[in-house]
Amino acid sequence: MLERFDGVVDEAVRSGAEAVVMVSHGVAIRVWLAARAVNVTAEDVKRRELDNTGVVIADRASDGTWRVLSWAGLPIGPAGDEPRDSGPAGQPL
Repeated sequence: MLERFDGVVDEAVRSGAEAVVMVSHGVAIRVWLAARAVNVTAEDVKRRELDNTGVVIADRASDGTWRVLSWAGLPIGPAGDEPRDSGPAGQPL
């Protein structure tokens, strides 16, 4: 499953688009993020549900690593800390 998901993500990255929307099953998204994002763990994604039509925003760094920026509308901290209601500088997101 991860290999197939990686292939689709890699194709999207190679497209050169600035941003890409990908649609998949919530569990597939959670599994992929647990395996590939550097700031969330399997335990983190186990605790966080992802409803149908839920949105997770992830960003690929220049070194090729992935980081979750927000989960279901709430920002995620650098080490996967619990979602907060505002950004790191206190501004509403």
